[in-house]
Amino acid sequence: MRWLTVTAMLGIAVLTSACTVTVDGTAAAPDDAPGAATVVAAADGYGVQLGYQFAPAQIEIYIEPLCPACARLERRYGRDLSRAIDRDELRVTYRPLTFLDRSDGYSKRVSNALFAAADPEAATDATDVQQFLEDAYRQLSPVGDTLDAEELAAVAEDADLPESVVDRIAANEPVVDVDAMDAFNSERFEELTGKRPYTPMVWDLVAQTEVEVNNPDWVAEVVEGS
Repeated sequence: MRWLTVTAMLGIAVLTSACTVTVDGTAAAPDDAPGAATVVAAADGYGVQLGYQFAPAQIEIYIEPLCPACARLERRYGRDLSRAIDRDELRVTYRPLTFLDRSDGYSKRVSNALFAAADPEAATDATDVQQFLEDAYRQLSPVGDTLDAEELAAVAEDADLPESVVDRIAANEPVVDVDAMDAFNSERFEELTGKRPYTPMVWDLVAQTEVEVNNPDWVAEVVEGS
């Protein structure tokens, strides 16, 4: 059984990893390789990758769409992530988990929406997907109210995701097997950390270590340390 242990500290800029429940290397690019902040599914099919393939800094972020601590992470550091992605300094792989999901399937719905944005034919902008995720978390109600498919599609439209992606989100069209996704990402989390899954968790694929997200400068330090 996974547990939710959220700690909210008002007025203090500290983020506590709160929602509970094969390490990849980094390829080397040729010196003259052009930057391309793409949005693609990970090779295993269960992560959504934002940014230049050969960015020197590469991380995975494990999120749960209903997790309040994930919402705080995105509100506080989403702009830092977006700027680093846009400068080809950082590639972010989001790996959703759904252990907080309720009967309305919100966590699965948001996870599926992320994979809709990774459709290669949509040519989605990486920073727009980052904006969509931030905005979806901003819409998350403190009392647990969630967005239906059409409301989530409206968030995607406001974030300038392509019309084809917005339409798929509105129709809640299945894009990924979310149960298999949750199982795979949970197992990968445990292999990386030796711990039961919790969110948010950021893993530095270059240093092969968990990132301390209570440090307000963690994004800059990941980029500088690459």
